Amino acid sequence: MKKLIVLHTESLYSRGGEKYLFELFKRLSRKYSLIMYFHALSPEWAEKYRKEKIEVRKLWKPKRYYWLLLPVTVLINVFSLKKQIKKTDVVYATGFPVNLIAVLISNKTISHCFEPLPIFYDPIRISSLPPFSRLCVIIARKLYAWLDVFAIRTSSRLTTLNVSVEKFILETYHRKPDAYIPNGVDTDFFRLKTGKIPAHFIKHPCIIGHSTDYTIFKGTPYLLRALVTLVKKTKNFKVLISESVADTGMKREYLSYIRASGLKEHVVFVGNLSDTQLVTFYKHIDVFIFTGSHQSAGGATASLSVIEAQACGTPVIRSIGNGDEIINHHTGFYINPSNPRQIADALYRFIYMPQKTRRTLRKNTRAYVLSQFTWKHAVSALDVLISTLNSI
Repeated sequence: MKKLIVLHTESLYSRGGEKYLFELFKRLSRKYSLIMYFHALSPEWAEKYRKEKIEVRKLWKPKRYYWLLLPVTVLINVFSLKKQIKKTDVVYATGFPVNLIAVLISNKTISHCFEPLPIFYDPIRISSLPPFSRLCVIIARKLYAWLDVFAIRTSSRLTTLNVSVEKFILETYHRKPDAYIPNGVDTDFFRLKTGKIPAHFIKHPCIIGHSTDYTIFKGTPYLLRALVTLVKKTKNFKVLISESVADTGMKREYLSYIRASGLKEHVVFVGNLSDTQLVTFYKHIDVFIFTGSHQSAGGATASLSVIEAQACGTPVIRSIGNGDEIINHHTGFYINPSNPRQIADALYRFIYMPQKTRRTLRKNTRAYVLSQFTWKHAVSALDVLISTLNSI
């Protein structure tokens, strides 16, 4: 079996990127001798990789002052990895700084860019940070952004999720991706029949699902502002919000806004959900809404939740900024997330949509995912790139 090295910063939560990496490489591990390196890995993710018999190793990382000591971090890991792998081994790396480590240890590299690093290049994300964090990020960007650009420009192959991310990559790195490795869903799992219906789902005319990580990338404030408009037109709805990352401070702010805006009876936070619980969540909501900022590459170009929901037969109301995850008026509806009235109107239209139309949308959603977003597409595309590099 050919060796394949994977470098990733961290897998600590249940975010889309972490799921993407796991699902993609657990399938490729059947063909390649795979070793995965992380700066940080939660016990839960370590156990998942162990069950798939994938070897996991730790990259060196300082206990504190990460950005200050970044040059030391890179050098220590480069010297360590050079003792463990050959220059001709194919190395797959995600974001900075592991993409820089990759090009320094191998001449056969694949750099996968989910989006240009938000804390370097996304002004909306940067402006959302507290003042001191914003200052630190600005300093780090001035010191290290050129190294990120160097890594992307030097990598043997550059990949991303879809064409919607491409314009952000071109603007930042002035390099066009060599291939798209699309998001995927385990469609056998995200269709399971569920048992007892949780109390949250009972006796509500329309249940709206939403997922947050308390950043602008999920656009929860956009949704909450739209609900203030919606509740003036109808009270026949309940919004259930799951979280992929906990943030007690931001959650308090959201809850304060909800109480002050008269939304307390309409919005429920259901916490972090396991994959099995997510299936129940998606299957028992009437519509899923994603309101990530369309001005951020990480906000609107890709959302695993959108695809998972459709795999379970749930229509989606989605931010503009992506052109392939839903089909407008066929599997869901596009909205401008910065327009609260437009969001409210889309939700109102769905709440009072005839049941026959809802059933048609549900049927269309799963059929669309089966045709476009199974892992077979992603694995095949990446396997071709790896094979090409191995043959050089």
